[in-house]
Amino acid sequence: MLDYPRKGSILRMSKRFFAIGPWGDEVITIAGQAITLNDIEHRILRPIWRDHRVHYAVNCASLGCPNLQTEAFTRANTERLLANGERSYVNHPRGVRIDDRGRLFVSRIYDWYRDDFAKDDRALLSYLSQHHLRLVNALRTYEGRIRYEYDWALNEADNKLAERL
Repeated sequence: MLDYPRKGSILRMSKRFFAIGPWGDEVITIAGQAITLNDIEHRILRPIWRDHRVHYAVNCASLGCPNLQTEAFTRANTERLLANGERSYVNHPRGVRIDDRGRLFVSRIYDWYRDDFAKDDRALLSYLSQHHLRLVNALRTYEGRIRYEYDWALNEADNKLAERL
């Protein structure tokens, strides 16, 4: 982000022309192999861990992302941090919310990575209901259309998420 001052969205940050976001930019070289953020997430973390909670650990600096953990992942704390990330995101309006008209909004993460979370909408609602502290019954019995959303605005210290919802 320091390389892209005054950009309001992670989507506008890339070293390549006509690229959307930095995910395809080479960020490190390991054993002579250039590695991108996409490689780290989709070729390394997801295949190795095979745990849907990895999505709660990966953060792209947008308001729609799960929270960045306040401590580094270690062998001793990984399980706790993944569980905390899951609980925190599912229970935050960025992850799951029902508006005053009874419409269900969930993060587009659950759409983009559907196969990591559930096989269909009913299974997704079941998964979310197992982790949401307040909307358990509403999620289990929800019959309407699931609306997916994601806020790509940059998660800056002076942004106010409450004003966006």
